[in-house]
Amino acid sequence: MKTRSLAPGAYLARSGQGVSLYDADGKCFAMNKMGGSILALALTGLSAEGIADALRHYFNGTPTQSRDEVAAWLDEMEASGFLHS
Repeated sequence: MKTRSLAPGAYLARSGQGVSLYDADGKCFAMNKMGGSILALALTGLSAEGIADALRHYFNGTPTQSRDEVAAWLDEMEASGFLHS
């Protein structure tokens, strides 16, 4: 299990069709419901594989492709400074 948390000062806000994540400087990362689900599961400590498995009925493609897509999304969130692990 990989421990992830929101970056210091970051916060979530629900929007009409999903979730918006703001950092301490006000930079916003808007995501749809799927992104919000991935984020919520990531914050519980699930791995990319565990998240892909939990949401498998939403993904097209193989389990490996789904895991890789989730991992890339999480990496982007960390690289953008919204998540820490």
